[in-house]
Amino acid sequence: MNVGELKKLLEQYPDDMEVIQEIYSDYGMVCEGDFSVVKAVPKQGWIMRDHPTMSQENKLAAREYLCIAGN
Repeated sequence: MNVGELKKLLEQYPDDMEVIQEIYSDYGMVCEGDFSVVKAVPKQGWIMRDHPTMSQENKLAAREYLCIAGN
């Protein structure tokens, strides 16, 4: 999903509906600080975290993602 698709999805919900996220066995409120831009590497259907010991191939494949904090 990209940011444009996320915006379109959110249009179907009322503006005053509160947003929560799963946190272990319960839920927590989503806040502005839960969003960040991170560097990561797409790998065969999953996304690998950026780290200093990555191969040169992975470093070249790294890109920025909007990340929503979770568990």
